[in-house]
Amino acid sequence: MAPSPHLATLERLLDTERRLLEALLFKLTQARLVLAANEVRFVSSSLQEVQMAMDDIREAESARAQAVADLAEAIGRHPGEITLEYLSTTGPEAARPRFRELRYQFLDLTREIEKASAENQRLAQAGLDAGVIETASSSV
Repeated sequence: MAPSPHLATLERLLDTERRLLEALLFKLTQARLVLAANEVRFVSSSLQEVQMAMDDIREAESARAQAVADLAEAIGRHPGEITLEYLSTTGPEAARPRFRELRYQFLDLTREIEKASAENQRLAQAGLDAGVIETASSSV
């Protein structure tokens, strides 16, 4: 696969999405600290910040999906074939290490976000059970 403007756009969007995932992890960490400290008055604000970060990610995912579709059309592939693994092995030689790095970063961030989310849900449930928190969201 030769370098293309579609590939450059996709790389830029993936980097943006990675930064947004890091921001979500930060917001989840903040929410965990608020929950662990039983700072009830800040729970709602923390949840709103998590939700805003998730909304930003959804927008970025939509832009990425369009960029993948554009690249797939340009190279005669199905969009479902255009994965980070595919790009890190069959993309332009010079771009392969960057796509490989992005793939590992996305995998690591996904694991960290899942862990943080599970811990936040546990803390929120403990707060509900103890009567400290009156309502909780499943997106904690």
